[in-house]
Amino acid sequence: MQELDRDVVEWLSSLHWPLVTPAMKGLTYAGAGGTIWIVIALVVAFRGRRPLVLVAMVGMIIVTSRLDAVLKDAIGRARPFIGDPGVHPSIARPHDPSMPSGHAMNAFAGAVLLGSIVPRARWALLALACAIALSRVYLGVHFPSDVLAGAALGAAIGAVVGWLLPRAEDALAARRTRRGQSASGA
Repeated sequence: MQELDRDVVEWLSSLHWPLVTPAMKGLTYAGAGGTIWIVIALVVAFRGRRPLVLVAMVGMIIVTSRLDAVLKDAIGRARPFIGDPGVHPSIARPHDPSMPSGHAMNAFAGAVLLGSIVPRARWALLALACAIALSRVYLGVHFPSDVLAGAALGAAIGAVVGWLLPRAEDALAARRTRRGQSASGA
């Protein structure tokens, strides 16, 4: 598996296609810190009049980012460009460990959560998450297995938050209803 990991990242990081490389950089920058997912959640929350969507997304991104940092420190896997002259990063070299990919974790958490809220956009959101995850390997800063691990963890977290969100919204609505009934009865 390690040899396949290394071969794939060496091959992808050597590609530097004139149209693809800037797009991959754009995807990586948009995915940094879950920015694109927070922006999409803001639009969904505003259009759907569901403020907890934004709260859930921001909270989830904080959790996934912290989990990513803890796991990177615990696993301690070196980035592909360290010790392999065949890997040529196309962006600034990150200084933290490689496993798991935080971009992939945030991307799949965001896509799964938002896909549970806007099912008609699910495939587009997952395609965006895949593109962000692929950009990390293409740009030479992650192994494919880093991205797969981040994607799996992120999807699981997104599914849990997607399951919890409607329950939290129902609880909040019930609380507002009780509060309104007690105010009108006083």
